[in-house]
Amino acid sequence: MCGNFKDFDAWQAWAIDGLTRGADARPGPEMGGVVGQFRAFCPLCGEGSQAAGLLGYAMPTGLERHLAGSHGSHMCRVFEAAHGNAIERARWEFMPGVRMGLIRGAGLKPWERKEPAAPQAPKQSATVHKLRPD
Repeated sequence: MCGNFKDFDAWQAWAIDGLTRGADARPGPEMGGVVGQFRAFCPLCGEGSQAAGLLGYAMPTGLERHLAGSHGSHMCRVFEAAHGNAIERARWEFMPGVRMGLIRGAGLKPWERKEPAAPQAPKQSATVHKLRPD
């Protein structure tokens, strides 16, 4: 998906553009909007505007803001999951320690790594010392 943060930005712009273009845009008056405006529900989560009387998001800006979570909009929960995965991949693949092999398990994805076992408490042992001769 994303190899670095530059790739991540390009991926995000590409995904938002594709989702916006693929949304089922309807004439504004059908969705409580004004003539000349188009509106659409989010194609991923099905949500729409929080404003009373308006259905869907204004196209394309409102839907883009919802998908990106920008300008005070709540980010689409479905896109947020994909967004989080893309960021984690970019972080993981391009951490300096991973590239240089300095981090143990660096060639493994986070879910493939085995966490070190929790430290065990030392075993209790008792030593009997004779203080008085028998």
